[in-house]
Amino acid sequence: MPTYTRDALEALNERPLTRPICATTDGADGHPPIVVGDVEGRNEPEVGINNDPLHLNPEEIQPNWVLQSNLTFRKQIRRLEIGMAVVILVSVVLIFILAPIFGNNQRKLMLQNEELKDNLDWMEQHWYDLLIYDHLSGIMECFEAFPNASQLFRENIIYLIRNIDIDLIRCDAKTPGGPWIIIQRRVDGKEEFYRNWDFYKKGFGRAEGNFWLGLETIHRLTQNGSVTLRVDLLYQNESQFMEYPEFIITDEASMYSIEFGTPYGTAGDSLGYHNAMEFTTKDVDNDHSTTGNCAIEYNGAWWYQSCGQAFVLDSNLNGIFGEEEKRGPFWTTFSENNSVDKSEMKIKM
Repeated sequence: MPTYTRDALEALNERPLTRPICATTDGADGHPPIVVGDVEGRNEPEVGINNDPLHLNPEEIQPNWVLQSNLTFRKQIRRLEIGMAVVILVSVVLIFILAPIFGNNQRKLMLQNEELKDNLDWMEQHWYDLLIYDHLSGIMECFEAFPNASQLFRENIIYLIRNIDIDLIRCDAKTPGGPWIIIQRRVDGKEEFYRNWDFYKKGFGRAEGNFWLGLETIHRLTQNGSVTLRVDLLYQNESQFMEYPEFIITDEASMYSIEFGTPYGTAGDSLGYHNAMEFTTKDVDNDHSTTGNCAIEYNGAWWYQSCGQAFVLDSNLNGIFGEEEKRGPFWTTFSENNSVDKSEMKIKM
Protein backbone atom coordinates (compact mmCIF):
# COMPACT_ATOMS: atom_id res chain seq x y z
CA MET A 1 0.00 0.00 0.00
CA PRO A 2 1.49 3.49 -0.90
CA THR A 3 2.41 5.96 1.85
CA TYR A 4 0.67 9.35 2.01
CA THR A 5 2.44 12.39 3.44
CA ARG A 6 0.72 15.28 5.12
CA ASP A 7 1.12 17.47 2.06
CA ALA A 8 -0.36 14.78 -0.17
CA LEU A 9 -3.35 14.39 2.12
CA GLU A 10 -3.87 18.16 2.25
CA ALA A 11 -3.67 18.34 -1.52
CA LEU A 12 -6.27 15.61 -1.88
CA ASN A 13 -8.65 17.18 0.55
CA GLU A 14 -7.87 20.75 -0.60
CA ARG A 15 -7.83 21.87 3.00
CA PRO A 16 -5.18 21.91 5.76
CA LEU A 17 -5.09 19.13 8.31
CA THR A 18 -5.60 20.65 11.76
CA ARG A 19 -5.36 17.41 13.65
CA PRO A 20 -2.85 14.62 13.57
CA ILE A 21 -3.79 11.93 11.13
CA CYS A 22 -2.63 8.42 11.50
CA ALA A 23 -2.39 6.21 8.49
CA THR A 24 -1.52 2.63 9.10
CA THR A 25 -1.23 -0.52 7.19
CA ASP A 26 -1.54 -3.91 8.62
CA GLY A 27 1.32 -5.32 6.54
CA ALA A 28 -0.96 -7.68 4.74
CA ASP A 29 0.32 -6.52 1.36
CA GLY A 30 3.95 -7.23 2.30
CA HIS A 31 4.86 -3.67 3.34
CA PRO A 32 5.76 -2.84 6.95
CA PRO A 33 3.26 -0.79 8.89
CA ILE A 34 3.83 2.94 8.52
CA VAL A 35 2.49 5.56 10.85
CA VAL A 36 2.23 9.24 10.12
CA GLY A 37 2.59 11.02 13.46
CA ASP A 38 1.84 14.54 14.65
CA VAL A 39 4.18 17.51 14.35
CA GLU A 40 5.60 16.93 17.78
CA GLY A 41 6.62 13.39 16.84
CA ARG A 42 4.14 11.69 19.11
CA ASN A 43 3.02 8.49 17.53
CA GLU A 44 -0.38 8.46 19.12
CA PRO A 45 -2.78 7.22 16.52
CA GLU A 46 -6.12 8.93 15.92
CA VAL A 47 -8.81 6.93 17.60
CA GLY A 48 -11.68 6.06 15.26
CA ILE A 49 -14.99 4.37 15.77
CA ASN A 50 -14.99 1.55 18.28
CA ASN A 51 -11.54 2.67 19.48
CA ASP A 52 -9.96 1.42 16.27
CA PRO A 53 -7.25 3.41 14.56
CA LEU A 54 -8.53 5.45 11.62
CA HIS A 55 -7.45 3.52 8.54
CA LEU A 56 -7.33 5.68 5.46
CA ASN A 57 -8.17 3.92 2.18
CA PRO A 58 -6.98 5.89 -0.83
CA GLU A 59 -10.28 5.07 -2.61
CA GLU A 60 -12.17 6.76 0.24
CA ILE A 61 -10.18 9.99 -0.03
CA GLN A 62 -12.20 12.05 -2.55
CA PRO A 63 -11.96 15.69 -3.54
CA ASN A 64 -14.69 18.10 -2.33
CA TRP A 65 -16.29 18.48 -5.84
CA VAL A 66 -17.09 14.79 -5.85
CA LEU A 67 -18.72 15.04 -2.44
CA GLN A 68 -20.67 18.12 -3.52
CA SER A 69 -21.84 16.39 -6.72
CA ASN A 70 -23.09 13.43 -4.72
CA LEU A 71 -24.93 15.77 -2.37
CA THR A 72 -26.55 17.65 -5.27
CA PHE A 73 -27.64 14.38 -6.89
CA ARG A 74 -29.20 13.18 -3.63
CA LYS A 75 -31.09 16.48 -3.33
CA GLN A 76 -32.42 16.14 -6.88
CA ILE A 77 -33.56 12.59 -6.17
CA ARG A 78 -35.32 13.82 -3.07
CA ARG A 79 -37.06 16.61 -4.96
CA LEU A 80 -38.16 14.13 -7.62
CA GLU A 81 -39.59 11.83 -4.97
CA ILE A 82 -41.47 14.74 -3.42
CA GLY A 83 -42.78 15.81 -6.85
CA MET A 84 -44.01 12.31 -7.63
CA ALA A 85 -45.72 12.12 -4.29
CA VAL A 86 -47.48 15.43 -4.98
CA VAL A 87 -48.62 14.22 -8.43
CA ILE A 88 -50.01 11.01 -6.96
CA LEU A 89 -51.78 12.93 -4.21
CA VAL A 90 -53.33 15.40 -6.68
CA SER A 91 -54.45 12.52 -8.94
CA VAL A 92 -56.18 10.77 -6.06
CA VAL A 93 -57.93 14.00 -5.07
CA LEU A 94 -59.09 14.62 -8.65
CA ILE A 95 -60.43 11.09 -8.92
CA PHE A 96 -62.51 11.55 -5.79
CA ILE A 97 -63.75 14.93 -7.01
CA LEU A 98 -64.49 14.05 -10.67
CA ALA A 99 -65.78 10.50 -10.25
CA PRO A 100 -69.25 11.63 -9.10
CA ILE A 101 -69.42 14.13 -11.97
CA PHE A 102 -68.61 11.55 -14.64
CA GLY A 103 -70.90 9.10 -12.96
CA ASN A 104 -73.76 11.60 -13.14
CA ASN A 105 -73.02 12.29 -16.82
CA GLN A 106 -73.14 8.59 -17.57
CA ARG A 107 -76.46 8.27 -15.80
CA LYS A 108 -77.77 11.28 -17.68
CA LEU A 109 -76.69 9.72 -20.98
CA MET A 110 -78.47 6.48 -20.11
CA LEU A 111 -81.62 8.42 -19.27
CA GLN A 112 -81.38 10.33 -22.55
CA ASN A 113 -81.05 7.07 -24.48
CA GLU A 114 -84.11 5.69 -22.73
CA GLU A 115 -86.02 8.88 -23.51
CA LEU A 116 -85.00 8.68 -27.18
CA LYS A 117 -86.20 5.07 -27.35
CA ASP A 118 -89.51 6.07 -25.80
CA ASN A 119 -89.86 8.85 -28.37
CA LEU A 120 -89.17 6.47 -31.25
CA ASP A 121 -91.73 4.04 -29.86
CA TRP A 122 -94.24 6.86 -29.61
CA MET A 123 -93.54 7.93 -33.20
CA GLU A 124 -94.08 4.36 -34.39
CA GLN A 125 -97.44 4.24 -32.61
CA HIS A 126 -98.55 7.72 -33.69
CA TRP A 127 -97.28 7.83 -37.25
CA TYR A 128 -100.79 8.75 -38.40
CA ASP A 129 -100.72 12.03 -36.46
CA LEU A 130 -97.20 12.73 -37.67
CA LEU A 131 -98.28 12.34 -41.28
CA ILE A 132 -101.05 14.87 -40.84
CA TYR A 133 -99.03 17.52 -39.05
CA ASP A 134 -95.64 16.97 -40.62
CA HIS A 135 -94.29 18.03 -44.02
CA LEU A 136 -96.10 15.37 -46.07
CA SER A 137 -98.62 17.82 -47.47
CA GLY A 138 -99.26 15.62 -50.51
CA ILE A 139 -101.24 13.10 -48.44
CA MET A 140 -102.45 15.25 -45.53
CA GLU A 141 -105.87 15.79 -47.02
CA CYS A 142 -106.42 12.04 -47.37
CA PHE A 143 -105.89 11.36 -43.69
CA GLU A 144 -107.92 14.41 -42.66
CA ALA A 145 -110.82 13.37 -44.90
CA PHE A 146 -110.60 9.67 -44.02
CA PRO A 147 -109.42 9.31 -40.42
CA ASN A 148 -110.76 5.74 -40.35
CA ALA A 149 -108.85 4.61 -43.44
CA SER A 150 -108.03 0.91 -43.50
CA GLN A 151 -104.89 -0.43 -41.87
CA LEU A 152 -103.77 -1.70 -45.27
CA PHE A 153 -104.00 1.82 -46.68
CA ARG A 154 -101.92 3.15 -43.79
CA GLU A 155 -99.29 0.44 -44.18
CA ASN A 156 -98.95 1.19 -47.86
CA ILE A 157 -98.59 4.90 -47.23
CA ILE A 158 -95.75 4.11 -44.84
CA TYR A 159 -94.18 1.96 -47.55
CA LEU A 160 -94.38 4.86 -50.00
CA ILE A 161 -92.77 7.25 -47.54
CA ARG A 162 -89.89 4.91 -46.78
CA ASN A 163 -89.15 3.65 -50.26
CA ILE A 164 -89.78 6.30 -52.91
CA ASP A 165 -89.22 9.97 -53.60
CA ILE A 166 -91.64 11.89 -51.42
CA ASP A 167 -92.38 14.23 -54.34
CA LEU A 168 -94.16 11.35 -56.09
CA ILE A 169 -96.65 10.78 -53.27
CA ARG A 170 -100.06 12.24 -54.02
CA CYS A 171 -103.37 11.34 -52.46
CA ASP A 172 -106.84 12.10 -53.79
CA ALA A 173 -109.35 12.73 -51.01
CA LYS A 174 -111.98 14.40 -53.19
CA THR A 175 -112.89 11.65 -55.63
CA PRO A 176 -115.76 9.49 -54.29
CA GLY A 177 -114.89 6.10 -52.88
CA GLY A 178 -111.42 7.13 -51.67
CA PRO A 179 -108.94 7.78 -50.35
CA TRP A 180 -106.99 7.10 -53.53
CA ILE A 181 -103.26 6.96 -54.14
CA ILE A 182 -102.46 8.40 -57.55
CA ILE A 183 -100.10 6.24 -59.62
CA GLN A 184 -100.14 8.22 -62.90
CA ARG A 185 -101.03 11.77 -63.91
CA ARG A 186 -100.91 13.63 -67.24
CA VAL A 187 -101.89 17.30 -67.34
CA ASP A 188 -99.56 18.70 -70.03
CA GLY A 189 -96.49 17.83 -72.06
CA LYS A 190 -93.83 19.15 -69.68
CA GLU A 191 -92.72 15.69 -68.52
CA GLU A 192 -91.15 13.17 -70.92
CA PHE A 193 -93.00 9.83 -70.84
CA TYR A 194 -91.20 8.14 -73.71
CA ARG A 195 -88.69 6.50 -71.33
CA ASN A 196 -86.93 3.19 -70.85
CA TRP A 197 -87.66 0.25 -68.55
CA ASP A 198 -85.61 1.47 -65.59
CA PHE A 199 -87.51 4.77 -65.39
CA TYR A 200 -90.88 3.04 -65.49
CA LYS A 201 -89.74 0.59 -62.85
CA LYS A 202 -88.57 3.28 -60.39
CA GLY A 203 -90.92 6.15 -61.24
CA PHE A 204 -90.38 9.73 -62.40
CA GLY A 205 -91.90 13.20 -62.51
CA ARG A 206 -93.50 15.45 -59.88
CA ALA A 207 -96.75 14.77 -58.06
CA GLU A 208 -98.03 18.32 -58.51
CA GLY A 209 -97.71 17.91 -62.30
CA ASN A 210 -97.00 14.89 -64.47
CA PHE A 211 -95.65 11.69 -62.94
CA TRP A 212 -95.50 7.89 -62.93
CA LEU A 213 -95.27 6.28 -59.49
CA GLY A 214 -93.20 3.29 -60.61
CA LEU A 215 -94.03 -0.31 -61.51
CA GLU A 216 -92.20 -1.80 -58.55
CA THR A 217 -94.09 0.43 -56.12
CA ILE A 218 -97.42 -0.26 -57.82
CA HIS A 219 -96.68 -3.98 -57.58
CA ARG A 220 -95.96 -3.61 -53.86
CA LEU A 221 -99.24 -1.75 -53.32
CA THR A 222 -101.44 -4.12 -55.32
CA GLN A 223 -99.98 -7.58 -54.73
CA ASN A 224 -102.70 -8.76 -52.30
CA GLY A 225 -105.42 -8.36 -54.96
CA SER A 226 -107.88 -6.32 -52.86
CA VAL A 227 -107.16 -3.10 -54.76
CA THR A 228 -109.34 -1.10 -57.12
CA LEU A 229 -107.92 0.86 -60.04
CA ARG A 230 -109.73 4.02 -61.10
CA VAL A 231 -109.03 5.89 -64.35
CA ASP A 232 -110.22 9.52 -64.48
CA LEU A 233 -110.21 11.22 -67.88
CA LEU A 234 -110.89 14.73 -69.17
CA TYR A 235 -111.52 15.31 -72.86
CA GLN A 236 -113.03 18.43 -74.43
CA ASN A 237 -114.24 19.64 -71.01
CA GLU A 238 -116.01 16.36 -70.31
CA SER A 239 -115.01 14.08 -67.45
CA GLN A 240 -115.48 10.31 -67.42
CA PHE A 241 -114.13 7.45 -65.32
CA MET A 242 -113.69 3.68 -65.15
CA GLU A 243 -112.97 1.46 -62.15
CA TYR A 244 -111.28 -1.95 -62.23
CA PRO A 245 -111.59 -4.11 -59.09
CA GLU A 246 -109.13 -6.85 -58.13
CA PHE A 247 -106.36 -4.86 -59.74
CA ILE A 248 -102.87 -6.41 -59.58
CA ILE A 249 -99.48 -5.61 -61.06
CA THR A 250 -97.21 -8.65 -60.82
CA ASP A 251 -93.48 -8.56 -59.98
CA GLU A 252 -90.60 -7.85 -62.34
CA ALA A 253 -89.97 -11.55 -62.93
CA SER A 254 -93.44 -11.60 -64.54
CA MET A 255 -92.68 -8.36 -66.39
CA TYR A 256 -95.16 -6.37 -64.29
CA SER A 257 -98.17 -7.83 -66.09
CA ILE A 258 -101.58 -6.32 -65.38
CA GLU A 259 -104.63 -8.19 -64.04
CA PHE A 260 -108.11 -6.98 -63.01
CA GLY A 261 -111.73 -7.99 -62.64
CA THR A 262 -114.95 -6.83 -64.26
CA PRO A 263 -114.87 -3.03 -64.81
CA TYR A 264 -117.60 -0.46 -64.44
CA GLY A 265 -117.89 3.27 -65.11
CA THR A 266 -118.79 5.85 -67.75
CA ALA A 267 -115.67 6.12 -69.95
CA GLY A 268 -116.00 2.65 -71.52
CA ASP A 269 -113.60 -0.25 -71.15
CA SER A 270 -110.49 0.52 -73.18
CA LEU A 271 -108.22 -1.49 -70.89
CA GLY A 272 -109.88 -4.89 -71.15
CA TYR A 273 -108.00 -5.72 -74.36
CA HIS A 274 -104.72 -5.35 -72.46
CA ASN A 275 -105.67 -7.57 -69.50
CA ALA A 276 -102.98 -10.14 -68.54
CA MET A 277 -100.41 -8.43 -70.77
CA GLU A 278 -96.82 -7.69 -69.73
CA PHE A 279 -95.45 -4.16 -69.64
CA THR A 280 -93.46 -2.96 -72.65
CA THR A 281 -91.05 -0.03 -73.01
CA LYS A 282 -88.93 1.11 -75.94
CA ASP A 283 -85.98 -0.98 -74.68
CA VAL A 284 -87.89 -4.04 -73.33
CA ASP A 285 -90.35 -5.58 -75.78
CA ASN A 286 -92.94 -7.87 -74.13
CA ASP A 287 -95.87 -7.40 -76.51
CA HIS A 288 -97.23 -10.02 -78.89
CA SER A 289 -96.79 -8.00 -82.04
CA THR A 290 -95.04 -9.61 -84.95
CA THR A 291 -94.25 -6.29 -86.62
CA GLY A 292 -92.05 -4.74 -83.98
CA ASN A 293 -92.06 -3.04 -80.58
CA CYS A 294 -95.41 -1.33 -79.89
CA ALA A 295 -93.80 1.12 -77.45
CA ILE A 296 -91.61 2.43 -80.26
CA GLU A 297 -94.41 2.46 -82.82
CA TYR A 298 -96.78 4.35 -80.51
CA ASN A 299 -94.24 6.49 -78.62
CA GLY A 300 -95.18 5.24 -75.19
CA ALA A 301 -94.95 2.48 -72.59
CA TRP A 302 -97.95 0.31 -71.80
CA TRP A 303 -99.39 -3.16 -71.45
CA TYR A 304 -99.51 -3.57 -75.22
CA GLN A 305 -100.84 -6.78 -76.70
CA SER A 306 -100.13 -6.08 -80.32
CA CYS A 307 -99.91 -3.19 -82.73
CA GLY A 308 -100.23 -2.49 -86.42
CA GLN A 309 -103.19 -1.91 -88.70
CA ALA A 310 -104.51 -5.46 -88.34
CA PHE A 311 -104.59 -5.31 -84.53
CA VAL A 312 -106.58 -3.44 -81.91
CA LEU A 313 -104.98 -0.86 -79.60
CA ASP A 314 -107.53 0.53 -77.17
CA SER A 315 -105.46 2.73 -74.85
CA ASN A 316 -102.03 4.28 -74.50
CA LEU A 317 -102.13 6.71 -71.56
CA ASN A 318 -98.31 7.04 -71.44
CA GLY A 319 -98.02 8.22 -75.04
CA ILE A 320 -96.60 11.60 -76.06
CA PHE A 321 -98.94 14.32 -74.79
CA GLY A 322 -100.91 16.02 -77.56
CA GLU A 323 -100.09 13.47 -80.25
CA GLU A 324 -102.91 12.03 -82.33
CA GLU A 325 -103.51 8.75 -84.16
CA LYS A 326 -103.02 6.63 -81.04
CA ARG A 327 -99.54 8.02 -80.38
CA GLY A 328 -100.73 10.22 -77.52
CA PRO A 329 -102.50 9.37 -74.24
CA PHE A 330 -105.77 8.21 -75.76
CA TRP A 331 -108.73 6.10 -74.54
CA THR A 332 -110.57 4.72 -77.54
CA THR A 333 -114.04 4.39 -75.98
CA PHE A 334 -113.91 8.02 -74.82
CA SER A 335 -111.50 10.09 -76.96
CA GLU A 336 -111.28 7.69 -79.92
CA ASN A 337 -107.71 7.98 -81.30
CA ASN A 338 -107.07 11.47 -79.90
CA SER A 339 -105.11 12.55 -76.83
CA VAL A 340 -107.12 13.26 -73.72
CA ASP A 341 -106.61 16.60 -72.00
CA LYS A 342 -105.95 15.03 -68.61
CA SER A 343 -105.62 11.55 -67.18
CA GLU A 344 -105.21 10.14 -63.69
CA MET A 345 -104.75 6.52 -62.67
CA LYS A 346 -105.31 5.90 -58.97
CA ILE A 347 -105.77 2.99 -56.60
CA LYS A 348 -107.52 2.39 -53.30
CA MET A 349 -107.16 -0.43 -50.75
